[in-house]
Order: sequence, then C-alpha cells, then structure tokens
Amino acid sequence: MILVVEDAPQVAGIIVSKLEREGFKLLWKRDGDSAQDSLNTFHPELILLSTTLEKRDAWEVLEKFCHQHPPIPVVMILEQEEASEQNRAKAMGCHSCIIKPFKPTSLAKTVKAILENGRGLGLGVGDWPRDEPLTPNP
Repeated sequence: MILVVEDAPQVAGIIVSKLEREGFKLLWKRDGDSAQDSLNTFHPELILLSTTLEKRDAWEVLEKFCHQHPPIPVVMILEQEEASEQNRAKAMGCHSCIIKPFKPTSLAKTVKAILENGRGLGLGVGDWPRDEPLTPNP
C-alpha cells in the first residue's frame, strides 16, 4: 500500500488514478497529522509526501516519517526544482524526489523502481479510504 500525503485534491487525484491503474493500493491523506496516524494502521510500503501540506510543515513530517519508520521509502514531491530542497530531502532520509509538474508515467516508473528493489510486496488494486473526494473544487 502507498500512502499519498498531498493537500491538493487535483494532484492527489492524478497520483491515485495513475497508480491505481498500475495496480497499486493507495491511501490519500491531506495533512501530516492524519498521515502520521495512518502509519500504525495501514503500514504502507512507500510514502509519497508533498512539500505543501495543511496543518504541519512537510519537512517536520518527513523527519518524523524517517525517524519513526526507517524501512519505509519516502518520495518527496517538490514544488520546484531546487537543488537545495532535493539535497535537504535526501539528507533527511528521503529515498527520491519528484518535481511538480510531473508526468504521471514518470511517477509510476519511480514508484515501481523503488518497490521492485525488494521494498514492496503484495500490491494490488483495491478501494482504500480517502480524506476528501478526488474531484476538483468548484
């Protein structure tokens, strides 16, 4: 199962749609607090974490994810291509970075590569709870 931590429903919808079509189970959370709470219940094999979150600083969330759950790879979704942010993410324990706007196929390839390196097992299509509907806001 992949935990998607993204505050923008449209971006989360793109991620969830593409990765579900690729056969992955997903859980979407809009903020770091609910994502943190989900770790103990759902035990994700990979975390996709946006740098823009509601309620908590994404860097603080990344630090907690990496320290509390070291075996779970984290892919940071960055707002812009800045070497300093990429270096910071990797120094904090992030496995990889994706820059917005990204191609869904590139994201899927990154996810598959990480999980195929022996870090993920037992993935399949399924219905998982989401915090918010994945439709654009009016």
